Amino acid sequence: MKKSNTPSAMKTMIALSVVSIWSTGSPAKADMTASQIVDRCKSTYSSLKSYSGTTNVVSKSTIGGVNTTYNTTATVQFVRPGKIKVEIPRTDPDKYAFLSDGTKTWQTISSSPAKWVLAQSTEAAIFAYTGTSRRAATTIPAILTGAVWGDPFIGLKMGKVTQEIVNRHAVYRIVSEMPIHQTTFWVDQKMFLLVKSRQISDISKMLGQIPKDSKPSVKMPTSGITDITETFTDIQINKSVASSIFKRPAGAPK
Repeated sequence: MKKSNTPSAMKTMIALSVVSIWSTGSPAKADMTASQIVDRCKSTYSSLKSYSGTTNVVSKSTIGGVNTTYNTTATVQFVRPGKIKVEIPRTDPDKYAFLSDGTKTWQTISSSPAKWVLAQSTEAAIFAYTGTSRRAATTIPAILTGAVWGDPFIGLKMGKVTQEIVNRHAVYRIVSEMPIHQTTFWVDQKMFLLVKSRQISDISKMLGQIPKDSKPSVKMPTSGITDITETFTDIQINKSVASSIFKRPAGAPK
């Protein structure tokens, strides 16, 4: 008498069912293109009344045979239409920060204790802290405030869409191949907010985009790779944020 292989067959059927459910999802989601997902993501950010969250960055580079890794963090608090506070922790008690009350923007300069100065604009402050924060203070503030500098969606070449699980979130994964770099976005399927992004850049291709008469006179590396991964956590949206957070900092110029 032959042994029954029913348990094995049942396991196979269950596994196939799980794969089928995951791969198809709801019809509407399965049919969404990369452009539609990005447009929905942008629309979601632009409709938020408030946003609070943390951006964690791991920035790796290999330049001239030297490998470096930086870990940076920034906290973002935002209330529409233009109130925002971004803080980047330092190793000393002070913090790098910029803040806008919706009319004026202030930023700290490198000193101890921290000194607040007027910034030309919120976008100028985002630009100023891009390098210091390794982009932790760039991506989300740019998207929320409508800044051009730092907006990861501008000029994006849409690529293939797949589905994954990231930090227990069901996400869409979109890969964008550009001449200089490859960018990957992970977008939450329910909230349509960024969960994670990664950009890998080729320095030799970046330098190739600079006109010969504009290249710096100092010697620069001619090759290398930068690899920047951002994760977006502790996200709270459309919740009350104390108005006092966005008041002109003590000692800041009027």
